Amino acid sequence: MEVFRLRSRLNEAIQDAFFEGGVEILSPAYTSIRDGNRTAMPPQYLPPDYRAPGWKVERNEGPA
Repeated sequence: MEVFRLRSRLNEAIQDAFFEGGVEILSPAYTSIRDGNRTAMPPQYLPPDYRAPGWKVERNEGPA
């Protein structure tokens, strides 16, 4: 059981180190649309003035 606890603590430390560096890391199974969505990083790692980005809409006119 100790191995599982150590592995969990190691993974937590790795994720915290990335968050402190401003890098959001996610599981490969995590799916999201990044435009307009808030980051998955905990608030304590975000700048005080953080705002989720707005939606970006592009218009595709199709083939010429």
